[in-house]
Amino acid sequence: MKIDRWFPAVPAAAAAACAALAAQIGFAKPMQVSGNGLGQVLIFPYYTVNGDANSLLSVVNTTSQGKVVRLNFREARGGVIVASVNVYLSTRDVWTATIVRDASGVARLRTGDQSCTSPAISREEGLAFSRDGYIGDVVNGIERAYEGLVEVIELATIPLSTEADPASLQADITHIPASAASQYRRIPPCLVVGANDYEPRPTELTAPSGGLRGTLSIIAPSALGTVAVTPTTAIENFWTTNPSPTALFAPPTQTVDLASGGNQWASVSATLAREYVDRLDNALRNERASERFNPVALWVRFDRSIDAVSALLMASSSQTEYAYTADNTVAATMLFATPTKAYLPRTSAMEPFATWNPTASNACDRVRDPSASSTDRETGFSSGRAGFPVMPPVSPYALCYVASAIISNLPFDGTLLAAPNWLRMFGYQNAGFAVPAVGQEGGWGSFSWAHSSESASPTLRTLTPREALVEASSSASPTWRPVRVQLVGLPVIGFAVQQYRLISAQQTPIMNFAFAVPLTSRLTAIELD
Repeated sequence: MKIDRWFPAVPAAAAAACAALAAQIGFAKPMQVSGNGLGQVLIFPYYTVNGDANSLLSVVNTTSQGKVVRLNFREARGGVIVASVNVYLSTRDVWTATIVRDASGVARLRTGDQSCTSPAISREEGLAFSRDGYIGDVVNGIERAYEGLVEVIELATIPLSTEADPASLQADITHIPASAASQYRRIPPCLVVGANDYEPRPTELTAPSGGLRGTLSIIAPSALGTVAVTPTTAIENFWTTNPSPTALFAPPTQTVDLASGGNQWASVSATLAREYVDRLDNALRNERASERFNPVALWVRFDRSIDAVSALLMASSSQTEYAYTADNTVAATMLFATPTKAYLPRTSAMEPFATWNPTASNACDRVRDPSASSTDRETGFSSGRAGFPVMPPVSPYALCYVASAIISNLPFDGTLLAAPNWLRMFGYQNAGFAVPAVGQEGGWGSFSWAHSSESASPTLRTLTPREALVEASSSASPTWRPVRVQLVGLPVIGFAVQQYRLISAQQTPIMNFAFAVPLTSRLTAIELD
């Protein structure tokens, strides 16, 4: 099988800049986070079946060509893959599935969708999540797979031109027969499932071309059916190499993940500084006078493509809006995920992450105390100490999991996410006590990921590219100059869930509402001499 090497298309507005850089970087565009939610890669930062929660996901092929897509489900503690499946999407196809917990306590992927999958997923049994990948870890219970994140990676494009051929791959995976007169859906024969010797003709496959989108929603029946749709991170220009035929047409015994794309360049936006100043040490009223945001475009190159993915997700700090009330009707919960921590070697550290701890079966990235600050809705600064996500017996102020590092200022029992490691936040409003002034029960919170210790002179967490280019002008034909930089922080994505509960005069819950919003992140790059 042959898939031609892919060189991404160059938008007209960026043609001049890309042409000038092509000789240096060897291809047209660096990897980047999509601005419209479409990409070759999707990252859902959190799924859960804790409590009675279920996670509903969809993957959408928005294009007029077919797709072969890999889904990896990674558990939250160390990011070990607990299930993988290839999905064959026809034109404009939407594939849906649900992550549930069965009566025996096993997490499973269930789907009633007719799209072909490899391995085939039984409607009755679903696809059980496996603990084989972490069986040697100290923490290896079945509940470890109850929460985590999902990677969706496009493997190949199936051109529409082959659909008319009844023996083609496109026809095999298409739900609707080629005849326009037919009004009946048919279940594809799925001849490719498990076919190790399947040999498609060269015209049947081209390289990944993007156009994927998707959603992951969390629903909690015990919370009166409350649903929150989590934000999705989409990545463009992920591939510069080609997946092997084994990855495309056999059950997914061959790993394809965020380290497989081969693109060592990443495009990020960062504030370029001569030194890093932790502004969370200052009251916000003083910060306003001195803080300047002058983000510039950076193209950074690494020896490994997984580091380029880390650069895309890199944040010096993350911010979110929050609200809660003392009468138990409004609450906020925040989720932080570090997807590339799953690629941390189990024997050594990987910049910018801490070393894997085999005793605790995790890697704790310590951050400085205090790491959080907030203002209430009427700009009153709250400088009290804030609780931080802690997985005992780890010392405080650390992100220890790949996903589900929950912090919460939830005033009523339980959370929509039902995470076992949530921790109440103190000091966010009036040192954790009821806010006396009505209208000041919420505000804006900021969390710093830059420091790796609590000492008086903490060490910065940094990711150092092999080389970098900075946009020197913002004209129609921008110019670029080489620069030596360090990216400061951690690759953190996530969201905040705002939850509302209506209660009766007798304090009986009547109805719940919830929504999720992505974190806002800021990145600082230190310019080195």
